[in-house]
This record gives sequence, C-alpha cells and structure tokens, in this order.
Amino acid sequence: MEQIDADTMKEMDAVDLSFKTSFEEATTLQEEDRLEECIEKAEALLADAGIPRYYGIKTLLLLVSTVGDLGEAHQHWMDAETLWRIVRRWLDATMGVLRVEIERFEEDS
Repeated sequence: MEQIDADTMKEMDAVDLSFKTSFEEATTLQEEDRLEECIEKAEALLADAGIPRYYGIKTLLLLVSTVGDLGEAHQHWMDAETLWRIVRRWLDATMGVLRVEIERFEEDS
C-alpha cells in the first residue's frame, strides 16, 4: 500500500486551503451582493483543473444560487449532482475494499 509522506501531505493541505480561501472569497462576494464578481470568482475556481471535488460541488451550488438565468442555474445543479454521484460511487467502492482488508486482519487476530 502506497504511503504519503509528510511533505506531500503538507502540499495537499496547502492546495486544499487555497481552494477553501478562494471559495470563501466567492461566498463573501455573494453575501455582499457583488454577484458578477462572485460569478467570475466561482467560474475561475471551476476552470482550475486541480479543484478538489468537494470545492467543485460547493462552487457549483454557489453558482446555482447566484446566476440569474434559470437554465444556467439548473445546469450548475445538474453538474453538482453528477459530480456528487461520481464521488459517492468512488467512495463506496473504496470503502468496500478497505472493509475487506479490515476483515482480513480481524480474521488473522
């Protein structure tokens, strides 16, 4: 099983913090009724291929409640739903594999 070293973990945490900060900035813009700026910030976040799935979903949902066009809002909602389902399916499969490994060790003890 591959292990992640401390430096890699720090880098991953820094990336996550960067997206968290950017998402919070977009949310603040929405709360301040600076909707065009919020939309620009959110779209820039989504354009970054490195966005963690969690922040991708959160950003899409932010756009759902910010954009003025109902069709566009619906598309963002559908994209968030699709991404959530993909993540959920991956997590279910991964957790199933881990359960098997845990049970294997349980049988050995």
